[in-house]
Amino acid sequence: MGYERLIAELRNDEKDRHVLAAAIQGQAPFIVTFNLRHFRREHLESGGVTALHPDAFLARLFRQEPQLILSKFQQLGR
Repeated sequence: MGYERLIAELRNDEKDRHVLAAAIQGQAPFIVTFNLRHFRREHLESGGVTALHPDAFLARLFRQEPQLILSKFQQLGR
């Protein structure tokens, strides 16, 4: 908790402000969402957060740790 104090300062979509506030409070580098239009760059920059589509997030993970990601996908197929 503790993110509630940030909500009033945020300018992204009102229904999603709690998500951004929690990400800022938790110092999360990313918000992974299909709803990128409610997390535009101009709303995120001051909090140091980047919004990524799930596909882009997985691609980023794959570039960083290809063997780990492949092994996890293989485990899903079992």
